[in-house]
Amino acid sequence: MKNIYIFLAFFVLLVFYSCYKDDGNYDYLQEEQVSIIEIDTVGNADRFAFVMIYNPGDTIRMAPRVKYAHPENLKYAWITYPYPYEAVQVGNAMVYPKADTIARTLEVEWEVTHQPGWYNSGLLVTDTVRGLSAQMLFSYFRVNKPGAREGVYILSEYDRQSDIDFYTSQLCLIYGDDSMIPNYYSETTRGEMLPGKPLFISYGQDYYYVFTEQGGYRLNTAGLELMEDWDQMFYNTPSYKPQALNYINNCEFLVNNGKLHVLYTNKTNDRKFSAPIGGDYSASPFLSDRTRASYGAISGAINSDQVIFDEKSLGFRPYFSMATEVGEFMNTIPDAYINAKRLPSNPWAIKGGEGGKTYAILEDEGSPYLYILNFYNVIDDGDLSGNGVNSIIDLSGCTNIRNLKFFDANINGTAFFYATDKGVYSFTPSSGQINSTTLYECAADEEVTCISVFAGHAGGGFPTAGAVLWIGVWNESGKTGKLVEFEVDAYSGLARQQWGAIFAPTHSNPHITTGFGKIKSITTKF
Repeated sequence: MKNIYIFLAFFVLLVFYSCYKDDGNYDYLQEEQVSIIEIDTVGNADRFAFVMIYNPGDTIRMAPRVKYAHPENLKYAWITYPYPYEAVQVGNAMVYPKADTIARTLEVEWEVTHQPGWYNSGLLVTDTVRGLSAQMLFSYFRVNKPGAREGVYILSEYDRQSDIDFYTSQLCLIYGDDSMIPNYYSETTRGEMLPGKPLFISYGQDYYYVFTEQGGYRLNTAGLELMEDWDQMFYNTPSYKPQALNYINNCEFLVNNGKLHVLYTNKTNDRKFSAPIGGDYSASPFLSDRTRASYGAISGAINSDQVIFDEKSLGFRPYFSMATEVGEFMNTIPDAYINAKRLPSNPWAIKGGEGGKTYAILEDEGSPYLYILNFYNVIDDGDLSGNGVNSIIDLSGCTNIRNLKFFDANINGTAFFYATDKGVYSFTPSSGQINSTTLYECAADEEVTCISVFAGHAGGGFPTAGAVLWIGVWNESGKTGKLVEFEVDAYSGLARQQWGAIFAPTHSNPHITTGFGKIKSITTKF
């Protein structure tokens, strides 16, 4: 891919002429003359190296090709400079920061030493005899704070205790190259694992929440240091029974022991959760991740801060901003395909699906069904059915659907994924199919312990968000865990390589990484 992510801006080069940290003299020519020296990255596996996220101490490697009639005359300089590139006040003058030279060879291998922040980069190639030059400038890369790796955080069990493993994949383009760090939490903090078997991990406003059988913890993203434990998260600490946590609409929502607790992150409240939100309800572990209309585009839209499922009434209920009690939707009209306020039974699983809709798997008159509802970008007119006449889909052809233990979907496509102890399956309501597709079957001594779709929260993860499925698999005889990574079609649910040939050419489908504990929960940080 020649000159990908490249700027050829003459005025920027004029700035480098005066600011570039180099003793050489460069006579920059007009753009049409520069093309005499050709810099090429077509087919290079490292061509995205300078558009990734790195941690201090990581190494950036890149080896472009240069085509030129007189290679013996060429001089090379790799430079970096802050992004955005803006003048700063120095005395009475506004001065652009000097670019840093990180290498003077065609192939760069540079250990990241910059301070945390964003940086542009470029390769300058000059013929020192003829005065010709060419440049390849890349859009920005990022340097994290120490201990603040961005990637996949995996809560795993190690001998009845909990630890966080770290993982990145080339398929998750925003995270960079493949990486796996077992016991990342205990090694990063130079401490012991978290006590108790793992329950789940979730990402809050700017920190992680980890819940084990023995306690809940809020961990700083920089180094995973303990910020608060369960008692410190509340003004009045409730009994410990965490079920779900989700961060949306400037609020962290926690379901604990059937009750909803809220923490508005844009308000001053010492990061403490509220007392249980009032009302006669028993909340399930479901928390919606899409509720408010996009940019206020729909006048009169529901615009609740959260939607829960009440196991007492068998119905969905909204929570509106700063309310002291859980609310109610309008009474369902007779012609509605689904009564959102009273489902036929308690769902086996609920998850956000296509375009912000809600998928519920349940039994209705003795058969399994998918109920599709919509609480996002809609007006509550008494019918919250999500897909018209196709809001209820018969799942009788789905293999082992009654033994479902794990369930996931995402807003980027129509397919959903479910798992039993021994297998993982997919189904899509958009194709007219009646049977599920088997994606993975365990060996005799294996069991599935978790599934998770790389969903791309808050718009991140393009273009592979929704196209990556992770399966946690535990081998009981060997006492070892592995992560099975499928590239999938977000609409058909089939294993299909779309982006892998570009971003992860060395990956098979599935791509398997070993060395984990018993994987119980997965979250991603953007």
